Amino acid sequence: VSSERYVDPAWADGERGRVFGQAWLAVCPVHRVARPGQWAVVDELGHALIVARGKDGVVRAFPNACRHRGTRLTDADGCGKSLKCPYHGWRFGLDGSLEHVPDEEGMGRWRKDRAGLKNVRCEERMGFVWVTFAEDAPPLADTLDGIDDELAPYRLDEMVPIAGMDRVFDVACNWKALLEISVESYHLASVHPYTVAPFVDDAPLHRTVRGDHQRLVVEVADGRFRGPLDRLTSRGGPYSPEQMRALHRYLIFPNLILNVLPCHVTLYQVWPGETPDRCRLRYAFMGRRGAKGLEWLRARASAVASRLVLQEDMPAVRRFQSGARLGPRTTHAFHAEEAALARYHAVLDRWMADAQAT
Repeated sequence: VSSERYVDPAWADGERGRVFGQAWLAVCPVHRVARPGQWAVVDELGHALIVARGKDGVVRAFPNACRHRGTRLTDADGCGKSLKCPYHGWRFGLDGSLEHVPDEEGMGRWRKDRAGLKNVRCEERMGFVWVTFAEDAPPLADTLDGIDDELAPYRLDEMVPIAGMDRVFDVACNWKALLEISVESYHLASVHPYTVAPFVDDAPLHRTVRGDHQRLVVEVADGRFRGPLDRLTSRGGPYSPEQMRALHRYLIFPNLILNVLPCHVTLYQVWPGETPDRCRLRYAFMGRRGAKGLEWLRARASAVASRLVLQEDMPAVRRFQSGARLGPRTTHAFHAEEAALARYHAVLDRWMADAQAT
């Protein structure tokens, strides 16, 4: 692929419209809206959204803007019976309906029942709330193409962040560069010589999932001690022998990576920044709700190791971006251990071309 796609503003604008404007996007883990009355604030890609679970238990998504004058309704996650505009006091239910307008007579000839918050297409699945801004996007289940069935044993809706391990980072690189380093093994010996490389004997087994998504299987610290440890710390299930033994890494197009084991999950979600050389990383390390004893300890030890690996990745992607921005425009060739990247860019090319054609 050309290095242009990491630095060219026109290419970045195309990605925003043709990919992120059309795809299903996981915008919120369900633990943020687990109970009726909870809402979560999402600010990405120039969209301000509220994801809320109404008193009927249904999750919905709305623009974070009052229907009166467009004022931002809330700045933070919260819980309550309604959302009240801080400017003129209009109040909306968590189903989006307009409940109260101060001095309503002053609105003149006006339909209150048509002034509720507008729904954004939204579905709850696989431990996340998903939205799409495309009215003609296929159903989410069709686009996941069976990944939700593969992940069902892990019961992702039971996973909650470990304290201090749910962070957003602003990173000085193109969003694809940070996504890429998370799914290829070619850099391990150079970037992680002491933290990862000694524990991974073989390159991850690249297994393509139907559709636009990918799965890689990583044998981590394989040994006789793992069997008893896995059995003692692995709730959920039923798991296949491979799911018990190996880490499964899912790259869900366009911008979500899930590293899953029965006892914990690592989430990497990368969002384009305002310029091609900036991005935002949502990083969360999650353990199963109610973990105790050895399961609790294992998840927290793994969380510390995960953050160390992430810290080692950051200088590498910043240096990559510096080279792409300041160096000559070149074509990047992928190594066999970067097969996931080659396929990812082929899918990206198709999305860019298909949207342009229509």
